[in-house]
Amino acid sequence: MIATLSSQRLRAVTGSILFAFAATHLLNHALGLVSVDAMEDVRAWRVAVTRSLPGTVILASALVVHIVLGLTKFSQRRTWRLSSVELVQLAFGVTIPLLLFKHIIGMRFAHEMFGVNDNYIHALHVLWPGFAYTQLALIALVWLHGCIGIHHLLQLKPWYRRFRPVAFGAAILIPVLAYAGFAVAGREVRLIQDWQQPLNDRQYGQLLEMMNSSWWAYV
Repeated sequence: MIATLSSQRLRAVTGSILFAFAATHLLNHALGLVSVDAMEDVRAWRVAVTRSLPGTVILASALVVHIVLGLTKFSQRRTWRLSSVELVQLAFGVTIPLLLFKHIIGMRFAHEMFGVNDNYIHALHVLWPGFAYTQLALIALVWLHGCIGIHHLLQLKPWYRRFRPVAFGAAILIPVLAYAGFAVAGREVRLIQDWQQPLNDRQYGQLLEMMNSSWWAYV
């Protein structure tokens, strides 16, 4: 019982950390409705935190622990009697890494391994429009999974009942604005003709191999 409670708390803490990261990431995307420069200005502040040594350790640890605890809970289930909300959260949670690992490798690993400046100009050239639907799927999976988890975490808090209408509005608006900003900025950045792929064929092949290996390893 104690171990179960501890794992639940740890899953809640790691999930909250990841949700905060996702929320700020999506809000950063939403600034594409203003300009790519605005996206970059906020990104500089965001990555100063998330890519610092403490930020990297906290995020990477939260991601690994949350996935392991989630899969452990999934494997220990004794019944498939799930509510529709539980089923959605479970299915989305299991699916997220299939898309997320490729995104992390394509951006953060490219930066760390080969010195790629994975700013929004680079990211949007790589992702728009070829991976537009993949990004839409990843945003939807991560956000809905996180919102369900946060709702379960807060639903017994007395103040949450009063805050729910605001939370519901934010839960709808944030991903919509994020994808709209991503799309608008993507169209703007594609007009830049002098952009060149910073990776050579060997480096690109290495990243693709890592993406495929991570996909199969997780499966």
